[in-house]
Amino acid sequence: MAFQNVVMECTGCGASITVDPTLRFGNCPYCGRCNSLVQSAKAAEQPVVEDIFPANFSEQAFRSAVRAFLCSKSDVPDSLYENMLEQELTLNFWPFYRQEVQWDATWTADIGYENENAKNGVAWQGSSGQVMGSTVIYTPASSVIHNRGLGGDSCRLALACDEMPLPFHPEHCRGISYLNCDTAAGDGEKAYVVPALDESVTDQCIEQLPGEYQRNLHTTRRIIERKTTLQMIPFWLFVYEWEGCSYYVMQNAASGAVAGTVPTTSRRKWIAAGLTAGGIAAVGIGAGILAAFQSKVDAVMFIVLTLPLVCAGIVYREQIAIRKSKIKLAPVGEIGKHLAKLKEFEQRFTTYSGLVMAGWAIVAFIVTALMPIVMPNLWYDAAEDRRYEPPVDKVEQLANSQKRKTYIKLRLKKIDGISEEIEDDSGNAFVIEK
Repeated sequence: MAFQNVVMECTGCGASITVDPTLRFGNCPYCGRCNSLVQSAKAAEQPVVEDIFPANFSEQAFRSAVRAFLCSKSDVPDSLYENMLEQELTLNFWPFYRQEVQWDATWTADIGYENENAKNGVAWQGSSGQVMGSTVIYTPASSVIHNRGLGGDSCRLALACDEMPLPFHPEHCRGISYLNCDTAAGDGEKAYVVPALDESVTDQCIEQLPGEYQRNLHTTRRIIERKTTLQMIPFWLFVYEWEGCSYYVMQNAASGAVAGTVPTTSRRKWIAAGLTAGGIAAVGIGAGILAAFQSKVDAVMFIVLTLPLVCAGIVYREQIAIRKSKIKLAPVGEIGKHLAKLKEFEQRFTTYSGLVMAGWAIVAFIVTALMPIVMPNLWYDAAEDRRYEPPVDKVEQLANSQKRKTYIKLRLKKIDGISEEIEDDSGNAFVIEK
């Protein structure tokens, strides 16, 4: 349920401004000052916090983000958003340790270069170097975040805070929900700091590697300096149930970044795989028949004509993703209508795609098979000359074997002492002059 906006006086310029009560903060449109909704001078219990980020996204904006997150994924059940059971919706300020780590690292790796004389065409040589860098890592400062399994996603979302935080004041936590800081900065070293730091060091070392190929990369890092700051970051948390299991969607209410878990179904993956397999089967069977009974050139021509059939599964996935992305922008009351259209489209696509693929393959097979008959000189003979041109020595051997010897029986008649007339069996006369 949404809350009514609160009208308050700006502490900077005195102007009247409207603040969403779920945000607890509001920027003045006139002077830009960030105003806290709680104006009482009574101090609350103060956690050991240095900075705080104001919430910039209301409950309505978060619900829209949840719907977009759930409806934009192709493998999520279509009726998830309409039929899920809502368990929890809260806006809390969560404490995080922001650790800015300065480090240096040495690396060793095998660097490869293209070389025709080398094994497999690559010449390898050992190389080493040194890299210095800085990495920002967030770790949860509350055991609640870690115990509920929200640490990994929340730490990644905390990195999205690109604005400058406000200096913390106890008044910022009056009347709002926040988690207590009950863990030390070193408690998340193994679970959060080490994996994030190793990944950052490896990525920056890879960027420095020379050569065209790299392998056997080994790094050794050393922390030079570490600066730790305890911050409060607002988080929206939505927990829901689907078919007996609980899932969550969270949003960094300062930056708007969203992450979470969703149930998935493999039905559409199998449909896409089936369409792709059908296209491959149609291309392979047709090409095999043409290669066996006609020619290899005809088989290649058939493959070229029917190659788009292999992309049927990709087209199916893309069309589903496009239609689901429209659902996240539709009004809530029209989601059911869009889902019905999506189901109808999916049924038509799977039915007609099979017919189209079969018809396409049959037409391509007929066209390819009739090509040598329709255009024998332009297609078949030229292709045959290219395909079956034998070596020179075999050509000569073949030409010699096909030579025919012709024997002509001649009868000589003496006419006089100057010439002789010769006549063969067919009556042809030859005169030989002496």
